[in-house]
Amino acid sequence: MNETQSEPTVGEMAARQPGTTRIFERFGIDYCCHGRHTLEAACASAGVEPSTVRGALAELAAQPAPPAVDWTAQPLDALVDHLLAKHHAFTRDELARIAALGAKVVNAHGAKHPEVAPLRELARELEADLLPHLMKEERVLFPYVRSLAAGEPAQAPFGSVAMPVRMMDREHEAVGVILAALRERTGGYAAPADACPTWRAWYDALHALEQDLHQHIHLESNVLFPRALEAERAVFGTG
Repeated sequence: MNETQSEPTVGEMAARQPGTTRIFERFGIDYCCHGRHTLEAACASAGVEPSTVRGALAELAAQPAPPAVDWTAQPLDALVDHLLAKHHAFTRDELARIAALGAKVVNAHGAKHPEVAPLRELARELEADLLPHLMKEERVLFPYVRSLAAGEPAQAPFGSVAMPVRMMDREHEAVGVILAALRERTGGYAAPADACPTWRAWYDALHALEQDLHQHIHLESNVLFPRALEAERAVFGTG
């Protein structure tokens, strides 16, 4: 949902100052799938006082900023390379690891802990959503974005980059719903006291994937996609 306001959205805040993502993660602020929300709306969804988050952001702003890549200023093709090398590769590797760990946990503990089977199905649903999504970006959207960056747009099977961007954003939101369900059902990825090392590794892997997907989706929805739309307008001279 787009909100009409003068205050920057949480996605814009994360794009302008990457360090803010650590604050948002701490308070459960969704800056990726719902990055178009204002801080007030995002805090309401997370059940946290806006003044608390603003205080943490003010403390961050007062500290020396650690070195960070400003992806709003880097070439578009460099951003695409980063997404592929860091986030797409990690997502594929971690999904395969999560599937293997989940199978072991269900086989070993499913009888005593019936809750693990539905969790495994949720993880499978996440994989079923993400793998085709990655493929569409890699085969269709990203090559077109590279051509825009070069100023020589390739012939595309869509009228405007706005069409695949809308589709990718909808798929990002669907992934966000699954991630929220996984976090809720695992109690924030807190393994029970009698969990074996494999079970703990499974939850750790799910948590690591969640954190990486937050960064991944943020960079696409809040940085790459708006910049691709802007680049297309510049190439074709549209308003």
